Amino acid sequence: MSAVIGIHPTVPAAKSGPVEVQSGGVGLARILSVTGVVRVILAVAPGLEEPDGDGFTAEERERMRLMTSWNFGNDAVADETARIGNNASDLRGVRYPDGRPVLTFVSGAGSAEEATKTESLKDLLKNVKRHEIIPLAAGHYLHWTQAKRMAEEIRKFLGGQQTAR
Repeated sequence: MSAVIGIHPTVPAAKSGPVEVQSGGVGLARILSVTGVVRVILAVAPGLEEPDGDGFTAEERERMRLMTSWNFGNDAVADETARIGNNASDLRGVRYPDGRPVLTFVSGAGSAEEATKTESLKDLLKNVKRHEIIPLAAGHYLHWTQAKRMAEEIRKFLGGQQTAR
C-alpha cells in the first residue's frame, strides 16, 4: 500500500501573497552557536533540547546535544525558517490525491495551536477518502518522544484497521 504519513506537517496559509524572506548577514542564533554559548547552555541545562522519557541512551542524548549545538542557526536552518511563510503560501490550493490514504500526527494535543492545525488539516483532507489525524500530547519533535505510539498507529493505519476520523 502507498500512503502519506506526516509528522506535524506544514499546512496551506490562510493569507494570500508572498511573505518577505528574512535573510542575509550573520544571525544572533549562529553567533551563539559558533562562540560556544549554545554548547555551554546545553551542557548546564540539557533538558532544554533533550527529549523526555527513557527512549535514548546517554550517548544518544549527548549526540543530540552536539548536533543541536552544531546546527543551531546554521545557514540551512535559518533559510528553512525564513521560508516557512512562503512554503505555506505556496501550498494554497494543493490537495492530496483522493485515493491516497493520509495519516497525520500533530503535536500539542489539547492546545490552541493543535486545534488550529487540526482544523486546517481537516479542511486540507476533505477530498481524501481515507485519512486520520492523531493529536499527541508532546512537543514538536514527536519522533523523539512518541516513536512507539506512532509506530503502533502507523501499523494499524497501513493494515487498514482504521477509518477516517
